[in-house]
Amino acid sequence: MKKKLMIIAVLLGALSLGACVDDNESQSVTNVRNSKTAELKSIAAMEKAAAEAKVTMANAEAKLKAAEVAAQQAAAAKALAEAELEKKQAELIALQKEAAEIENEAAKIENEKLQAALEAEMAQLEVDKKLAEEKLAKVAAEMERMEQENQATLLETQLAMKKAEQELLDAQKQLDNATTQAEKDKIEAERQKLQERATAYSDAVDNLITAQNSLISMKTRLATLENGLTTLKEAKDAQIAENNNNIALYKMYIEKYQKYTNYTEDVTALRNEYNTLSGERSKLADAYYAKSYALNEVKVDLNIVDAADEAIEADDFYRFVTNRGMVYLKNEEGDEKPFNVGFYNYMPQSYKYFTSKRYTYKIDEDNEFVQSYGDSIYIKFGELSTDIRTVELYVNNQIEGNESSLDFYKKQLEYNQAQYNGKATTVIGYDKDGKEILKPIRNAVDSTAYLKTKLDAAKEQADIDEYTRLYRNSINDEERLSNNITVYKERVENYTMRIQALKKGWDMYQKYDANIAELQKKMDARNEAGVKAYEAKVAAWKVERDAYVAYQKVNTDYWAVSALLYNASVGVDTDGDGNIDSYETLMGANAINAQIESYQTQIETLEKANADLSEIQTQEAAIADLNAKIAAKEVVVKAREVAVAAAKAALDEVMPKEEE
Repeated sequence: MKKKLMIIAVLLGALSLGACVDDNESQSVTNVRNSKTAELKSIAAMEKAAAEAKVTMANAEAKLKAAEVAAQQAAAAKALAEAELEKKQAELIALQKEAAEIENEAAKIENEKLQAALEAEMAQLEVDKKLAEEKLAKVAAEMERMEQENQATLLETQLAMKKAEQELLDAQKQLDNATTQAEKDKIEAERQKLQERATAYSDAVDNLITAQNSLISMKTRLATLENGLTTLKEAKDAQIAENNNNIALYKMYIEKYQKYTNYTEDVTALRNEYNTLSGERSKLADAYYAKSYALNEVKVDLNIVDAADEAIEADDFYRFVTNRGMVYLKNEEGDEKPFNVGFYNYMPQSYKYFTSKRYTYKIDEDNEFVQSYGDSIYIKFGELSTDIRTVELYVNNQIEGNESSLDFYKKQLEYNQAQYNGKATTVIGYDKDGKEILKPIRNAVDSTAYLKTKLDAAKEQADIDEYTRLYRNSINDEERLSNNITVYKERVENYTMRIQALKKGWDMYQKYDANIAELQKKMDARNEAGVKAYEAKVAAWKVERDAYVAYQKVNTDYWAVSALLYNASVGVDTDGDGNIDSYETLMGANAINAQIESYQTQIETLEKANADLSEIQTQEAAIADLNAKIAAKEVVVKAREVAVAAAKAALDEVMPKEEE
């Protein structure tokens, strides 16, 4: 009885295939049996690779969605912090203007309290903003890492498919000892049909993987663009670079295929060339697989880059220019406090941004691959436009006003400290010049102690009641003076630091261009450290590209010769959008010419896409363009999933059968 073996049972059943065969079988039967076993194993390997690709893409989609949610949350937190900072900034400026006109001491103290509260809120908002920026940077790095890992994994899957296909082809070589020509012809016909359908299945899966990878890449770019993780220019450059990569490959494919358009040699010579290319292709695929794996294994140590980023984030001038004149100082406890001392009105907007570090690999004189590894940090510095003398007048006026307030609160602090536990005095009159006449008295602490002694010694109830009242009042005075001392100490520290912040800000403002040069040195050093950190990765990528190009050149020759010898499945773009919508089975020169035409059409489509991208000038337009392309690519993926299912069904029809 004949029974078709299901793929899922291949790996379990392959070892037991010999159980149904007579021990005295002929060599030709042994060859056939071994050939069938090898075929089943190779097709099982193809099925396994296809399944792994499906899992990889599902995991990639899930990780991308999680990263996109994290990016959206961080971007929202950053936007909220920035909006609140702008609002608090305006409120602080209004309070500062109001403070200059206040004469009533109580109102002045209340104004200062409000300013201090606003500055504390702004400090926390700065922390929130920084945390959100750090999270966005981590999400961007994670997205880049995910995309590179997905690409590496899918390349390994595609190579595994090709390797399994090659093993299937090699299995035919075991049939050379068949006993009769008729048997050879029959087996060869069966094997040929199996090979054709296995190749079609491999191609269908390969095409699906390519479409899925392209879809993930576009979705990643969309997420990074929507959440401010990349600039409009970078998003466009990334898409153009990917298009140019494909154009370069298609041009190489066309050049190879054109060698065979007028092929006139005999079939035997062509078959010999096919066998030679087959062996060479297999070796180059293994080499490429090894280099791809090695590239994926190269570790990148970014500790120096991270440390440099932290140093830049902590740089006083960096924070001064990117936070519109915010100055940071440490108080006596060593805690950092932000001070907005009015430079906001004179500071142009400056902002930090990153650009991906791109590397190129020359395929030939006209074509190249582009890949991103790491990034570079830059600051867009705004130019000063206010006459510096105007700023100097403002600063001097602010210093003078703050020094006046500082002097006032120092005197208040000294007076309250003396009244609390120092050399306390009271005014008993004025001399002829109107100067106060002071008389020494007990300070609050001594007075409280004295009254407590009197209270303890009192015997009469009237004395006890009086000293109790006086003792309670003295405690209240002591607490009041202690609280005043705390408040005035804060005022003294605040005005002292405000004056320091004004002087520090003015110093940075005066040396604006020199400070920019120094900060640029830090950024250059950081960017150079980033390049160094990725040196091994870039070197491994170029080695991997060497192996890839070598493999593709021979692989293209292999498929061109295969098209002349056997039926070929050629992609057809039915609607002219550059995407393969269906596949047509052709043979010989027709297959060669159809494939060349298909590549030429795709090149034209990609070149038009590049021209269209150049016209996009806004982030909104770029997002809309990507959304449209994603929608179109999703249709292609669905169509290719259907093609894979159809190719698998066709392969199942001709799967080898075994006698039980």
